Amino acid sequence: MDCRPKHAPCDLSPPCDPFLPEDACMSCVESLFGGLSIPGRRMVAAGAGTLLALSLTTVMAETPGGAPSATDDAVCSPGWLEQGDARRSDTFTAAPAPATGVDGGSGDGPAAFDAVDGDDGPLDAGIQSITQPNDTLFRWRYQRASLQTIGALQAWETSFGSDDVAIAIIADGVETAHPDLAGKIWRNPGEVPGNGVDDDRNGFVDDVAGWDFGADDADPNPVPPSQLDVPAPPSGTAMAGIAAAETNNGRGIAGVSWRARIMPLKIVYRAWVPLPGPDPQLDPDHNGGYWGIGGRREYLNRAICYAANNGAQVIVIGGFMLYNRDGASAGLQRMQDAITYARRKGVPVVAGAGECGQAAWFCPDKNTFGVNPPAFPAAFDDVIGVQSFASQYQMRPYASWGDWVDIAAPGEDFSTTWLTADGEYKEINSAFRVPSELAAAHVAGVVAVMRSLNPTLSVWDIEDKLCETANRSLPPLVPAFDGRTAHGYPRNDRFGCGAVDFERAVENMPWVMRVTPNPVEQMIDGTEVSTRALLSNPHLNQGNWEVVSDEAWLTGTPLPQIPGASSLMSLQVDVDGMRRDRGALMAGSSVTPTVVLRAVNRDNPAMQAASPTVKLDLRIRIVERVSRVYLPSAHRG
Repeated sequence: MDCRPKHAPCDLSPPCDPFLPEDACMSCVESLFGGLSIPGRRMVAAGAGTLLALSLTTVMAETPGGAPSATDDAVCSPGWLEQGDARRSDTFTAAPAPATGVDGGSGDGPAAFDAVDGDDGPLDAGIQSITQPNDTLFRWRYQRASLQTIGALQAWETSFGSDDVAIAIIADGVETAHPDLAGKIWRNPGEVPGNGVDDDRNGFVDDVAGWDFGADDADPNPVPPSQLDVPAPPSGTAMAGIAAAETNNGRGIAGVSWRARIMPLKIVYRAWVPLPGPDPQLDPDHNGGYWGIGGRREYLNRAICYAANNGAQVIVIGGFMLYNRDGASAGLQRMQDAITYARRKGVPVVAGAGECGQAAWFCPDKNTFGVNPPAFPAAFDDVIGVQSFASQYQMRPYASWGDWVDIAAPGEDFSTTWLTADGEYKEINSAFRVPSELAAAHVAGVVAVMRSLNPTLSVWDIEDKLCETANRSLPPLVPAFDGRTAHGYPRNDRFGCGAVDFERAVENMPWVMRVTPNPVEQMIDGTEVSTRALLSNPHLNQGNWEVVSDEAWLTGTPLPQIPGASSLMSLQVDVDGMRRDRGALMAGSSVTPTVVLRAVNRDNPAMQAASPTVKLDLRIRIVERVSRVYLPSAHRG
C-alpha cells in the first residue's frame, strides 16, 4: 500500500489509505480531518464545512455549509456520483471505546450464552409450534423476549417473509461466511462471479454478493479484528442477524424475517487514526495513533444508490451517525438526495435515531452543537428514524429524542449474530454504544415481511401501517403521545408513534396473492379416477389463503405447513365428477376451469376484503394415456 508525498493533494483513491502513520502522510491526514474526537477530550472545531469528528457506530459532527440539491433525474446517475468524488469527500473514523472495551459489557461481562441454567424453556402456550423455531438461542427465553415484545411469534403465523425480498445492510460490512448468515446473502442474478466483467452493466465488476465502497471491490466482509488496534463492534453483522438470520436451523438466533435476503454494503475501511498527544491506553507503542475504522460520507450516498438500483426492498443504515444542528451542508444535501431517490423508487430507508440524548464522551461538543442534536440520516424526513428501548419498554438514558424519532423497537437484552472471540453469540446489554441501529434492524425485518405480503405498498403506506398499528399502551413513565405524525397518528419525541407491533402490522394490511405455478397445466387420460396439481405460496403461510372454485369436481386441500417453508395447496381434480359434468373425455380435448385464490384474514375481515383475489387458469388436457415411472426407494440396512 502506498501513500502520496507529504505535500501532495489529498485525492487518494481507495484502497490507498490516507490515515497511514508515516510522516509523509500526516499533512494529508490533517487536511482531511480538521478535527478529531478522542474519549475524554472535547471536540476541536475546524473551518466551516470541515469534518469535525466521529466515532463508529459512527458519530460525526459538522459545521453548516450549503449547496443546491441535484435535480431528481440526475441523482444516483454516473455524473451525480462523479460530482461527489469519494476521494475528496469528508472522512470519518471510529472513536475508540471506553476502557471496558467494545464488546457490549464490562470486561468479559455477561458476554455469550455459553452456560445458562434452565435455558431451554418450554414452547409458549397458545402459539403455533410452526412459529417457534428450533434455533438454540431463541429457545432460551432471553433471546425470545425481544421478539415476543414486538409480536413476532404471532406475525409468523401469517408469514415468514420471502426470499425475493432483499434487505440492504449499509454498515461496516457483513460476515458472509457466518454460519447463521451464509445461506441468506443476496445474490446478484445478473453477475457471473469471478470473471472480471461487469456482466449486468451496473458499474460494479463481480458484485455477486454486495460491495465494499471503501476498497471499491466486491468483498463486503468487515475489516478483520486482527488488523485493528481498536476493534469496533460488528454493527452490520449484528444487524443482518436481527433482521434476517437463518432461522429454524437448530443454531444461533432467529431473524425477524425468516426468509428475506441480506444485501451487504460496506462503507468503512481500515484507517490510521492520529492522536494529538500521548495516550498510553490507545497508543502504548508511542506511534502517534492507532489502527481503527474509517470511511467517507460519499460511500454512504453511493451505497444508498446501489441498493435502490439493484433490487433492495428495504435499506437499513448502521455504523454511521452524523450529528448536526440542521443538516444544511453540501454533504448532507447529497445524502438527502440519495435517500429521496430511494424513496421515490419505492425503497424505504430505516436508521437509528441516535445516542446523544444527554452529553457523553462519544457525542459532539455540547457547547458547539448543544445537547441532543439531531442525528442524521434518521433526522431526514424521508427516513424512518427508530429509537431503542430496554426490556419492558424502559427508556434508555442516552437515547436521542426529538421529532426525527418515528417509531421504537428493542435495542438491548437480546442476542445477535455478533460472535465473540470464542465463536459464541454475543448478548447486547446496556453497555452497547448504539442500540438504536439494532432497533432499526428489527423494524427493517418487519418491513421486509410487509413487503413480501404486499410488494405494491408504497413507502408512505408502510410508514402509515407501522404507525397505525404501533403499540402506545406503554408503562406510565413513557411520555404521553400528545403530538401528531404526518399521517395523523399520536406520537411523542421518545417513542415516535409507539413501539413497533409486528403482529398488528401484518394483520392490518391487504395481502397480495402470488402462487406458483400460474397457470397450471395438467395432463390426464379418461381412465384416471383423480389427479392433482401442487400450488406453492412463498408469501403466506397455511391457513391464510384458500382456493375457491365453482366446480364441484375441483377442490383445494391445504398441506401441513413446514416451519420456514412455502405453504402448499393440493389442487385436486375428481375426473369422474368432471366427466359427469363435462361429458365424454376425448383424447385431444381440454377443460379450462378458472379458480380463485383469496387471502383469509380472520383477525381483520376488512383487510381480507381489501386484499385482491387472483384468478388461476387450470388447463386440463386429455391424452390417450399418461405414462408414469415409479423409481424404487433406497433403504439403508
